[in-house]
Amino acid sequence: KPIQLTYGEAQLDSRLPALCEAVSGYADKRQVSVKCQITGTLPAARIDERKIEQSILVLLNNAIESCNPGGVVSLSGRSSGDEIFIEVQDTGHGMTAEVLAQLFKPYFTTKKSGLGLGLSLTQRIVVGHGGKIEVESESGKGSRFLLTIPTDSKNASGQKGTENGTNSDPRR
Repeated sequence: KPIQLTYGEAQLDSRLPALCEAVSGYADKRQVSVKCQITGTLPAARIDERKIEQSILVLLNNAIESCNPGGVVSLSGRSSGDEIFIEVQDTGHGMTAEVLAQLFKPYFTTKKSGLGLGLSLTQRIVVGHGGKIEVESESGKGSRFLLTIPTDSKNASGQKGTENGTNSDPRR
């Protein structure tokens, strides 16, 4: 079933530092530092801001959890043409090829607690925007997640969604 998206105009460069701030207490408890960097000004984007933020928070929390005390998590944003690139990188324990192969499967988890839905949902949200999510990881060396999101997601994806509360499907 396609994910429901509610599109609106969003400016992510002000939101990324706020997301780093949102996870800072959790990171401090685990003695992990979180860095945020935006290269240039990110263009306004037609996205479901709440769901994109939820996706970034999943990646940040997972990155923090994968780090030992003293680890570093970085969130960065940049744009090129009509795409926004959001990267979450960590110095955590990394993943094996076996884990990478199952990473986005619903209910797959390597954690003691949790349902294993965070990355599956994150992938559905990003793909629902006409974007993609890429992962690089090596066991013992950390991980890097790269989200590529079109600035006009509503036109880039075949998803049904609502815009400012009205259905954007022309067949209705």
